[in-house]
Amino acid sequence: MIIHLLTTSKVLKSVVSGIKKQLEVVKGPLKFHFDSIPELVPKRTKGLTFNELFHAAAGYRRVKGVPDGDFVLILTDLDNVNEYFATLNPANQRDGFVHTAEWNDYIDCHRSIPAAFTVLNIVLLGMMAGPKENLTDLTHEKSIGCLNDFCDEKREVTLKLRTGDICDVCLQRMIKAGITPLTIEQSLRLLESMRKTMTYRNYFHRILKPSPIKLILGNGKNEVVLFNYDNTWVKLTD
Repeated sequence: MIIHLLTTSKVLKSVVSGIKKQLEVVKGPLKFHFDSIPELVPKRTKGLTFNELFHAAAGYRRVKGVPDGDFVLILTDLDNVNEYFATLNPANQRDGFVHTAEWNDYIDCHRSIPAAFTVLNIVLLGMMAGPKENLTDLTHEKSIGCLNDFCDEKREVTLKLRTGDICDVCLQRMIKAGITPLTIEQSLRLLESMRKTMTYRNYFHRILKPSPIKLILGNGKNEVVLFNYDNTWVKLTD
């Protein structure tokens, strides 16, 4: 299965490359193809409507001849009127979008990581859902640290980002929906990789303190020693 991820020039290149790096670190049945599309121009000042986003995805699918079983997701920094992190078109749960901005309001890491996490999340939800099934029926109204927590209060998303897990109920739903063990294994490994990247980075920056220094002056040395950085010597210039 191929997941087509479409960006406009408003999405920073560093974000796109970061998402690509996170999703391609583990190989498996899920393949990710990146492409660009023209700028999306919202008709309302509050942001893009779901229909505008779904229309862009459906148009790309039609023009490029993307098979029905593959996903087409718009990656956008623009706000949407419902302030969702991501969702799929109820009429075709293979078309949708993922919001790539504002993640730093909730977690201290490069926003490409939670954006990539959400790409995988919405793809798995789409694979779990039946033709007429509402995606919200597959999510947890109360956050429990599962990939499929709904997170109506957006700050709750931090819990599932830090957990990077799928609960037993959702795993059984995935198996029942016909998601293959190889796809589930790839997804779990991707989630763990992203979880580690987020949590280890945060832990490192919490414990990192300014280094004590020793200043050596005279005899032509004029140097500073940084004790917390392997006793690195820094020469001072005149």
